[in-house]
Amino acid sequence: MDEPTVLKKVHSFLRNESVAGLNASRMYSDAHATLIKHGSLAPFHRFRIDFGDFSVHPDLVAQLNDGEMLLAVEGKGESGILNGLFQAEMYQVATQLSFLAAPANCLNDSLIQIAKSKGVGVLAVTDDVQPLHVPEARTPIHSQYRSLMRQMESIAYVSEGGTFNYNIPTHYLLWSIALESRQVYDLEGLSDLVVAYPVPKDLMASLKGASKLGLVSISGRKIGLTDAGLAIKKLLPDCLGEWASIHSRVSARGKRPRLCDIHPQSGAVLRLLLLQDPIVRILVDGLRRFPGQSATFDDLAVACDAIDHARAPIFFLKPESAVRLTTPQCRLDWRYRSC
Repeated sequence: MDEPTVLKKVHSFLRNESVAGLNASRMYSDAHATLIKHGSLAPFHRFRIDFGDFSVHPDLVAQLNDGEMLLAVEGKGESGILNGLFQAEMYQVATQLSFLAAPANCLNDSLIQIAKSKGVGVLAVTDDVQPLHVPEARTPIHSQYRSLMRQMESIAYVSEGGTFNYNIPTHYLLWSIALESRQVYDLEGLSDLVVAYPVPKDLMASLKGASKLGLVSISGRKIGLTDAGLAIKKLLPDCLGEWASIHSRVSARGKRPRLCDIHPQSGAVLRLLLLQDPIVRILVDGLRRFPGQSATFDDLAVACDAIDHARAPIFFLKPESAVRLTTPQCRLDWRYRSC
């Protein structure tokens, strides 16, 4: 049994079974060339646990459904089992639970006892997965744990709706004008409330963008203004017809005026909202590295990486690109991007 087969079985097991009484709410496989071709292991990401002179990358990282506990797995085929145990032990600096997964016929009593003494869990893989040892959750090193958790939160942010569908902000600010305070609306009737405004075809994308900005809350098919959306309502035009006119000007073809030029208060509101976004904050700080200069997208990525190495690769790179830019010492080297 080879390593990808072991990991596919463990991946399925963690999706369907609880560990320490908890299920995996999010799980990512390492974006290594040997794994990324196996679609059943998706989604992929290269998580990084930094030891200063080198870094390690778990084969699987899961966030359990208590929202706080992280679990890492090192998978091995029929060789390198002892090395895999040592790797799993290193993951303990950043996670509460760490496991070695390997074919059952390769796990002898001596190795299992060593794993127990080190607080490493053991998963025996045959046609199914049998936990031979589930350790007590440990307290990881805080800085290492926070780094790994920030990576988890960032990749979840990007993959779970962290981007805007439309590049015209009037489609999102619209809902602070259209909705009334302390009322809950059904999705089906919302289009009738905004007939004076050219609503985009994908109404839900517009609402999700407003939710991302913190203006509305979405619960199933029920929509309502948040406290932030209600406060901002007082700073925006109170007439949808006026807002439609502003929209037509900022969305016109050719050289478009900016929202802050047409309606300064709305522009200021949007700026304040966007500055709450972690991607925007990193981009703004990165752009400040080039005062009065132009910068390529690559240059901006490198500058942002120097500011926040845990998040920038997630925001700028596809998982397979992160692997390609990784040096033999497991460091991310942006010079490789031209290769």
